[in-house]
Amino acid sequence: MTAGRLLAKVDSEAALVLGELPNDGLDSSQAKSCRVLGALNAMSGMSTTRFRPRYAVPPGAILEEWLQERGVPREELALKLRRSVQFTGGILQGQVALRQPTAVTLARITGIEAPFWTSAERLFRRRAARLRLVPDNQTLSSAN
Repeated sequence: MTAGRLLAKVDSEAALVLGELPNDGLDSSQAKSCRVLGALNAMSGMSTTRFRPRYAVPPGAILEEWLQERGVPREELALKLRRSVQFTGGILQGQVALRQPTAVTLARITGIEAPFWTSAERLFRRRAARLRLVPDNQTLSSAN
């Protein structure tokens, strides 16, 4: 099979696998390249689905790393948060949900914006629920 025939075969399989791609401002050679790459991925068994990790990282793990890098003990964080060491430990371990007021305080302490913390919490809870990592009675056991 010649290279031209192979490309034609790959291009026709790409059209079957991917359907017609929207133009999105691509010229015909760019659109064809997209279809060819998609077909090659499909033929090689590479998935075109989204990456779905089989783990969930609590925002507390990120916070724990931040604390370690700066040599800040958990007790000092608890004081700055005006919370108990147990509550702070629960956040660090992902057992206590990190709510908006705590995220705002963390933003002041760490310099990392509050939406980062709330988004990380939401993503963790969603993945943990999907993977059933967090028991139902601990999912949102927070009073912040």
